[in-house]
Amino acid sequence: MYDRTIMDSAVEDVANGLSVRKAAIKWSVLRTTLNDLKLGHYESGSRPGPNTVLSTNEEQLLEEWIIKMSQRGLPLIRDNLLDSIQQILNEDNRQTPFNLNRPGDRWLKLFLKRHPALSERHVESISRSRGALTEACVRG
Repeated sequence: MYDRTIMDSAVEDVANGLSVRKAAIKWSVLRTTLNDLKLGHYESGSRPGPNTVLSTNEEQLLEEWIIKMSQRGLPLIRDNLLDSIQQILNEDNRQTPFNLNRPGDRWLKLFLKRHPALSERHVESISRSRGALTEACVRG
């Protein structure tokens, strides 16, 4: 929620002897947040909550793979994506909170939220004649 440099400066002021209350007022941050940082409950700039099952690099590679597959005309459907991730987790013998190492709908929703370049789309079937329609045919 706060800029990392501001929080680092506030923590540094507290470490140099300024009270948590005065540092919070000086840097316009919540006193409780600053106190939690001082006590080491979490680190400045870190994301709250548990770590993701896949590392940041793995998620980035997965995002690039999904985009490249889509550009090649092979967009992934939800089940294929979750099957691929399950296969990766099984091959690495990772312990995950997922049932049978298969991510669920909630994981997919949060993954898409972490990667705004991706979106879920639904395809619509069209007839062969409509698919063959070109701009030149319409203008003619």
